[in-house]
Amino acid sequence: DKGLFVYDIEAVSGDMIIENTVHGTKTGVTLKDLPEASDFYLTVTAVDNNGNRSASERVTFKTSTDTTKPTLESADFTEDGKIKIVFDTFMDKERAEDTSHYMLNYGGEVTAASLADDRRTVFLDVKNTDENKVYVLGVIGLTDTKFNKNDTGYVAVTVERDLYMSVDFETDENGASYTSGKHVATVKEINGTAKFTRDGAQGSALSVSGTSGVIVGGVGFSFPENSSVSLWIKGKATEGFNILLAKGPKESGHFEFYTRSGALWCYAPDIGDIDLKYNINNGPDGWRRLAFVRQDGKLTVYDGGTQVSSVPFRGVIAEKDYDMSFGVLNEGSLGFGGSIDSVRLYQRILSPEELSEPSDNNAPTLKTEGNVIGKKTKTAFSLAENSTMNLWFRQDSEKKDYAVLFAKSNKNSDRHFEIYTNDGALYFFAPGANNGAAFPMKADLNRYIGSWHMLTLVHNEGKLTVYIDGGQVFDSTVSWAVADEEDYSFFGRLVEGGLDFPGSITETAFEEKALSQKEIEALYRSKLVYPEKQGGIGFEADLIELEPNESAPSGVKVTGDVGCTLTVKGDAAAIDGLTVNAKKEGEAVICASSDSGKYIAMTLVRVAEKAEETEPLTDEVTEPVTTEKEEDTTGKTEEKTDGKNGWVIPVVIIASVAVAAVIAVAAVMITKKKAKK
Repeated sequence: DKGLFVYDIEAVSGDMIIENTVHGTKTGVTLKDLPEASDFYLTVTAVDNNGNRSASERVTFKTSTDTTKPTLESADFTEDGKIKIVFDTFMDKERAEDTSHYMLNYGGEVTAASLADDRRTVFLDVKNTDENKVYVLGVIGLTDTKFNKNDTGYVAVTVERDLYMSVDFETDENGASYTSGKHVATVKEINGTAKFTRDGAQGSALSVSGTSGVIVGGVGFSFPENSSVSLWIKGKATEGFNILLAKGPKESGHFEFYTRSGALWCYAPDIGDIDLKYNINNGPDGWRRLAFVRQDGKLTVYDGGTQVSSVPFRGVIAEKDYDMSFGVLNEGSLGFGGSIDSVRLYQRILSPEELSEPSDNNAPTLKTEGNVIGKKTKTAFSLAENSTMNLWFRQDSEKKDYAVLFAKSNKNSDRHFEIYTNDGALYFFAPGANNGAAFPMKADLNRYIGSWHMLTLVHNEGKLTVYIDGGQVFDSTVSWAVADEEDYSFFGRLVEGGLDFPGSITETAFEEKALSQKEIEALYRSKLVYPEKQGGIGFEADLIELEPNESAPSGVKVTGDVGCTLTVKGDAAAIDGLTVNAKKEGEAVICASSDSGKYIAMTLVRVAEKAEETEPLTDEVTEPVTTEKEEDTTGKTEEKTDGKNGWVIPVVIIASVAVAAVIAVAAVMITKKKAKK
């Protein structure tokens, strides 16, 4: 009859007191930021307009455990060459600092890991990495510090110097797609109509059509001075407006790259609508990289590795966290007519050298290493009839005078012969060959400066034939009387010293057989590494659980012609072909790498004895109950009594003043224990 004013809610767990007050018209309340797996005492007190109070019986509830998987929020190179990764929650120190839980592609290696004082940041010491190269970091089996020790599962992120964000439109085993770099977020479809193609620049790509685009939330990148944006595109822009990339609503902080019937423009309310003086429909066919670089008050555009325009671009775009869409505006309109892949936002200037890479690059690279220049050896090889000499060389600079690739014995010895250059021209000399006269082999090594090449000399049927990279460059009859006795030899200099070769020599071979041109071509091709075909590597599951001495398939999945090698970190399990064999209790990590080292994947193997099953002593029955208490009009509260243990679903408060009474009802879920019969 005095009118219900408010409800005071109090939840107590140990020294923690959570208090909340809601208006008397409310019938429910949500208590936030409660610690997980904690027991609370809950009291609801009704207060009327005169200050009279009436408290419910005290009930208990226990908060649930937090089963949220830790999220890797960012990954980036530091100035001192480490990799810094940041999670959204506190991480377990022991697992975060176990290097077996990390993997880098292209042969990079994590040698040490250190969890920072904030317990969210991990610094990784790495080796065999190039700061100018793009890496993928695999992380598996790290856990947080919550009650459940929630596991990251397998996570793979791109790590590149000053990379704010990358979007590659690839999906994990659950069909989800994420960005990489400093900003790690979920890639979401706009209007649920995004389309993708496996025929991307690298793997999958966004195939834009009408309103078919994707969006990423919370992007702070504002395309400031000394920054770059790049994306790979394929196809032509259609008539009218086509969006390549757009950030936020069309207000301060917004920017977009778009086309008008192919003509490229950049619009930002803070700067204006800028004609970039280039039509992308005039660019090369196939996949090519389109890049925008802000530097010195200009915006420079590159297409397919070539600078195509540079226009004044001054002003500051406001730094705001907005959604960023690809292929369409944020609301899903003005779709690009082609396909988009490998979007990159950089907090640095991309150099012309970085952007000069060919677009559809099918050219091979050479897989070779080492250097034997200056290494002293003994050999009886004399390049006599029916023999072959082979070496790989890389000349770093021109040399105007003499430079020796190989020499055996001193010049006045009948065992001596040498291969050398004079101002780049290739020569052969031996006192016992060609009547002691040097003769040119009609090849200019200055043409090959800066990369590895294979040089082959074959002596057969009275002729000396020279090949470079498997192709014949010289063939001439030659007289021969070089002694085949053992003596010292050097690559890259004379035996007496001097006339050093300006570069590297490796993988040398002497064959007592005249190789055919087909065999030489095959030898050269064996060192070629072609760009990896479309494909990838993954595992069917992030975790394999076994008992000691059990076996199971590894579950590795390889798509495309990329090849795969499996290795193991840890001694709890071993790999035999594609089968995992459990050795002893503990953990091991199975690592998969493609032949080129580009693609990687990981799965965790946990080996443990199976726990014995025990019959439960009680059956659990869950049913709702309520507790009621009438109003105390004296303003005093009765002594609180313990209620039942259980889950608050939530607390629901029901009030009635029509009968001059206030009734506080707490609906809870009670777990009752029944004695086993």
